[in-house]
Amino acid sequence: MLEPQAKIAELDRQIEFVAGRLESIRAVMETLIRDGRRYEQTWQSLSRMMGSLARLRQAREQASTSNLRRESRSISACSAFPKSVTASGRLVRIKAGWRLFGANASSRDCYLVHAGLVCLCRQCSEKCWLEIAMAGPGNFVGFWPLLGIARSPFSAVALTDCDVIQMPVAVVQSLCDADPSLQRCVLAQLFDRASELLILAACNAEHTLPQRVARWLLMASMRIDADSLRMTHRVLAFLMGVRRASVTLALHQLVAVRAIRTRRGRIEILDRRRLESCSCGCERELPRRVD
Repeated sequence: MLEPQAKIAELDRQIEFVAGRLESIRAVMETLIRDGRRYEQTWQSLSRMMGSLARLRQAREQASTSNLRRESRSISACSAFPKSVTASGRLVRIKAGWRLFGANASSRDCYLVHAGLVCLCRQCSEKCWLEIAMAGPGNFVGFWPLLGIARSPFSAVALTDCDVIQMPVAVVQSLCDADPSLQRCVLAQLFDRASELLILAACNAEHTLPQRVARWLLMASMRIDADSLRMTHRVLAFLMGVRRASVTLALHQLVAVRAIRTRRGRIEILDRRRLESCSCGCERELPRRVD
């Protein structure tokens, strides 16, 4: 995905800038030493800049390692399917907010998520939507035609920038008929989505909004193997089926216990254990297999 690469590039630019400032300060200090002047203040500035440079280099290394681990996890998740499946489709990059298909709409294609998050949601009323399941790397989306169902009962929307393998339903159907192991993979994913739907239905009915928000953040973090999520309050309210102000209040409660940190358009998990203590625990009951 583009986001980790852009973050690494930005860290590289900051490292180059700080390193340049350090060289300038070092040159000034050498001049001061030669002139016999006091250089305590300059030495303090140099120490601060050296600390900043070390932190930036550490952040760059962590971002690079996290990106490699995420890419490796995506490849591993999709490799659970026979190569004939991935070879029959084409890799498509979609932007956050893009709708793969709508509710009650027929589709000739199904999708295998390679990277990113896809939300399966249902419109409850004209202004109210509710998330009923979440798809991450290694999950099939839109396989209902394989079961003889002509129209999807829900919509599929990309929550983040995603890489998906788009495959014609007819081709996947023929592969399932020829390969029983692939058919078992599809049926297992159907069972997982049905289980997730039932668990989340009970969660939405029984648990408080802060508990549900904490549960959702943990789910999303586990799916994409990252502690930082590009997510706005408005989108999260859309997923929870509540007002934006209610989600903002719930997030403030999680920030108050230092479980998360919110920035403009981004939510970062600071302490996973604290977040788990704030959650209802339903994320631990959800199926985690990718095949």
